[in-house]
Amino acid sequence: INKEFVVDGEGLEMYNIKIFNRWGEKVFESENIDISWNGKVDNIGRDCPEGTYFYVINYQFLYGEENEGFGPIEGTVELIRGQ
Repeated sequence: INKEFVVDGEGLEMYNIKIFNRWGEKVFESENIDISWNGKVDNIGRDCPEGTYFYVINYQFLYGEENEGFGPIEGTVELIRGQ
């Protein structure tokens, strides 16, 4: 349904997202919240295969509160290619 994995956020001074494949290899990284992952290696390389990918997001708000005191946001995203 979605052509890109988009992260929304406001009032951030620092932002970093890293996406890894199931072998722990980094396939995408960005420090710009306006750049979303499009399912390709580094957004310009080969198409990543379908499967589960893991992300880690670190951020800091403009007023210095980092990761809301809970550490980085971590989760998974499922990449499914349409026909």
